[in-house]
Amino acid sequence: MRTLLPILKFAAATLSRTRHKYEALRLKNLIARGLIIGKNVYINKNVLFDSSHPYLIEIQDNCRISADVRFLAHDATTFRQLGITRVAKVRILEDTFIGERAIILPGVTIGPNALIAAGSVVNRDIGEDMCAAGNPARPYGKFSELLGRYCKEVSQEKLFD
Repeated sequence: MRTLLPILKFAAATLSRTRHKYEALRLKNLIARGLIIGKNVYINKNVLFDSSHPYLIEIQDNCRISADVRFLAHDATTFRQLGITRVAKVRILEDTFIGERAIILPGVTIGPNALIAAGSVVNRDIGEDMCAAGNPARPYGKFSELLGRYCKEVSQEKLFD
């Protein structure tokens, strides 16, 4: 058992490095095909960008994209019945945070300085300084006010002993 643990740790570390390199190469390929990523953008693992239309997706500076978020620039819902696929730009403006497992649908602009809650399905624009959540995502308040409340709570509470 003692000899097995170092082997498992090594295998896990190797798998993690390989996955990270794969994600970086995949992102590089999408950028080469037109995906726009600004400066100081953090993209967590397993984020899916519409691989058939990456040139329609733009993420501006200082954004944070959580794990398992999906960006779709096309919607083939009506293809079978009408023979058409909806294709539209997706724009994430500066200083926006998108929570884990959110789905961003075609034709949506989010931000600047907005928050999309985890698990939200965004099918319409979310304006500046807005927090949105749900399926479909609906604005529920100002991001700046949420940050102000959190700062006040953190300053008043003892976080660690």
